[in-house]
Amino acid sequence: MKKIWLPLIFSLFIISLSVEGYAQVRLKILSYNVLNYPNPDYNDQRADTLKKIIDFYIPDLFLMQELKSEAGLQELLDVAFNHSGAQFAAGEWVSQVSNPGSSWPLQQNVIYNTEILVLLSEYYLLTAHRDINIYRFLVKDENLDSHQDSTIFYAVNWHLKSSQGAANALQRALMAEVLVDHFEDLDPDASIFVAGDYNVYNSNESAYTQLLNTTNAITLQDPLDAGGNWHDNASFSYLHTQSTRTTQINMDGASGGMDDRFDIILVSENMLHPQHNFQYVDQSYEAFGNPGGNCLNQRLIDCTNNDMPANIVYALYQMSDHLPVKMEIDVTLPAALGLANPTELFQMTGGNLVRDELTVQFPANVVDRSFSYEVLDMFGRPVLRGQLTGSALRIYTGNLPAGMYFLRVDALNLAPFRFVVISN
Repeated sequence: MKKIWLPLIFSLFIISLSVEGYAQVRLKILSYNVLNYPNPDYNDQRADTLKKIIDFYIPDLFLMQELKSEAGLQELLDVAFNHSGAQFAAGEWVSQVSNPGSSWPLQQNVIYNTEILVLLSEYYLLTAHRDINIYRFLVKDENLDSHQDSTIFYAVNWHLKSSQGAANALQRALMAEVLVDHFEDLDPDASIFVAGDYNVYNSNESAYTQLLNTTNAITLQDPLDAGGNWHDNASFSYLHTQSTRTTQINMDGASGGMDDRFDIILVSENMLHPQHNFQYVDQSYEAFGNPGGNCLNQRLIDCTNNDMPANIVYALYQMSDHLPVKMEIDVTLPAALGLANPTELFQMTGGNLVRDELTVQFPANVVDRSFSYEVLDMFGRPVLRGQLTGSALRIYTGNLPAGMYFLRVDALNLAPFRFVVISN
């Protein structure tokens, strides 16, 4: 059976629809290798430099790689984000646990908008090289209980082994294997994205291909669908993220100009499904600050046709040898459909997963009454209507696209039942 990735469908929620409309929250995500922050050899106040970038884009979720200390994380939170209030918070600081003998330990962490997101839990996976950090977030909806799992997603933040060569590629592959194995422990319909510094040079590397393998418990996809040999290739210069420099600054970072796609965000397949409540916003993914294909092997500040303000381009050049990657996700809030109290007045035979036929058994006190019914998609739009009389309702669903739907029966004054059509 073909797997259809839908938001945690094995938990049945009783939801009352409002067909007049629906609410969405747009999440702005930015993933950034902040280059050994804070490297004590720097004297240029890079937190102020990052503030310019953050004030320009204002992400709701900021994922960082190459943090060196809790003090550095706190400085970025205070200076770049909370300089005029306390709207943002950071994850818990845990020094690198994997590879304890490393002479240059680095860590990942997140800063997030507390007005939109709740950090429910955070943990890390051990690898031979560096930790893989995983954050479980809730998208707030004031009209719902704070733990409705249809508004929960996972953010994976990692930094794979750097440099070319078979030995380094193998270490990247082994780290990817740890994450793929962990997917077995998650709900197969979980909403998840994997962001960070992949350090891969082409889409044939094992670390990358493992993640996109369709036999995984959770399949990831590249929103750009941009497979190929990315390294030093003008055809892919629009997605290059390193290096912003041709020579080092303060004796740190990579040189050589823009020629690699190291920084990537992959999303779970369900985020590309048109009826998923976490929906990738088309064309929102980009190497932030890349002028769009004319910067191969150049310094970022020398590239032309960059539509960003010059001070932001210069800030990106100074802040790191990497460019951040941005992506946006629209989240459909269940509260937009209204919330009703659960009812046990009728039941779905066989649960809420259906292929060709939905069967609903009615209680004795409504037998032999005549009803009209509607099947609505997740946005409250009717897709099927009909009449029924008797103790059970059978609806043919074989012509409906795979996705989440709601059954509403008139005259019963009941909350609609959520069900999911899966393909054969």
